[in-house]
Amino acid sequence: MTISQRLRAPFLLLFSGILILLSLTAADGRSDNSSSGYQEWRTEVIFESEDLQDAISLAVAPNREVAVAYVEYGTPTQSHISRLASAEWRHDTIDISPWAYELGVFYDQTSRLHAHLIDSGDSIGYSQLWHLWDAGDEWKSELAMSYWAMEFTDMAMGPNGEVYAIGRFVTYQFSAATFVLKRGPFAVWLPVQFRLIDLYSGGRNTTLAVDSAGEPHYTYEMGCFDNFGPLRHVERRGAKWQVQWLASPCSAVDTSLALNSADRSYVAFSETIDDETHLILAYDDGQQGRRIRVPGGENAGPSDIAIDAQDRVHLAFVDKDAGLVRYGVLAGEEWTTVVVDEEPANIVALELVVDADGQPHLAYLDQDAGLVVYATTGI
Repeated sequence: MTISQRLRAPFLLLFSGILILLSLTAADGRSDNSSSGYQEWRTEVIFESEDLQDAISLAVAPNREVAVAYVEYGTPTQSHISRLASAEWRHDTIDISPWAYELGVFYDQTSRLHAHLIDSGDSIGYSQLWHLWDAGDEWKSELAMSYWAMEFTDMAMGPNGEVYAIGRFVTYQFSAATFVLKRGPFAVWLPVQFRLIDLYSGGRNTTLAVDSAGEPHYTYEMGCFDNFGPLRHVERRGAKWQVQWLASPCSAVDTSLALNSADRSYVAFSETIDDETHLILAYDDGQQGRRIRVPGGENAGPSDIAIDAQDRVHLAFVDKDAGLVRYGVLAGEEWTTVVVDEEPANIVALELVVDADGQPHLAYLDQDAGLVVYATTGI
């Protein structure tokens, strides 16, 4: 029997008062799911629009402020950032560019909010990558790179304030390239690595993480004719770049990347072979590379991975067959998976973050209903 049911029972006034105190203690949005070891997920809609782009970005600051970024189609486009602090949402519209088509957010160690966006400008095919940061009373901006048809961009903060950027662009010969940049002295963005890819569709679904030594780890697809491609993971150890193949040709999509405390990469992606799709977790356990099929990840849609301070792997993904968002934790060799929202929906983008206390935060976009949804176990 729940607390609310007990409050309706005809108890004496003294016992009712005790129960009311207990209900207030439990009113922080948490529930006791001791049998599963999970707290109950709570969801809330933070924005509604019929013109949302199918991308979303989520970040959690060291001071536990939450930021969610998303873009509305239109002329001009509208770049929005919703921020949750002190139990209240604040909604900002970024006026840097009226032609933005990618927007992401991240925090630095001082809990200052940063963002990146792509601006297509008024030239067909030409694009600019901007780095933004909240200066208190206004947003500051600087240009990181200009080139043709940039997309699949991301930025990440290193342990000593380094800012890295990643993305892909199309060359004049209609091949593609993946690029990694680093913000240098005097706000000059310097190339770290460029990888030329023969196929026009190469370089898609890039992901980026920065390790404790300030070195970038990233993934990219080599390209294929149906927007799937062989998946590569790249990291720099000392002066050498190491490249690993994670998936077979023309099979991988919806990639995400996270690092554990030993700076080892964990990569989640959907792999399609012989018309069967499975959500895969690939990682190096220190002795050998491993690949795990995620339970319930058959025909998975968008997914995202995070690793907490105890090196537990957290994974959120869309069950396309049921139209549900699922969330799971890998502890040792055992997966435990729950449904975040019981209401079926057409989820086209999601992002997962686990804060320093191990609390998961999730943002996702319901395209059919035109909703931006935030979910956590601590609302």
